[in-house]
Amino acid sequence: MNATMLFTDRLPSRPVRRETLPSAARGNIVRLRADQHLQLHGAIGSTVHAIDGTVWITQDGDIRDIVLEAGQSFVIDRPSDTLLTPLDSAAVRIDAAPSQRPFSRQLQPVLAAARTLFA
Repeated sequence: MNATMLFTDRLPSRPVRRETLPSAARGNIVRLRADQHLQLHGAIGSTVHAIDGTVWITQDGDIRDIVLEAGQSFVIDRPSDTLLTPLDSAAVRIDAAPSQRPFSRQLQPVLAAARTLFA
């Protein structure tokens, strides 16, 4: 799983700044300000835990609005990019998928197709 911290500014004239989230931060608490977003790549199967505040989760290609409040969790169920947006400030912990072995990666496209068929 790759993670990128996006820093945005409410002024449209300023560009978005991206920084790679250090791998040491995974599994630890990440604090997000209102002007920060956390973008996850290849995080299917990972669990997002809301520790503090409220977090809006958006997955590419998913029409659901997933909103977590402190104490709630969500397992990322799509292979697409996932964006975590705090509604004010928030703290999250992201636990990697329990099985990040090569065999499970081969099954991910099959599982994604099955979810599409049965959604």
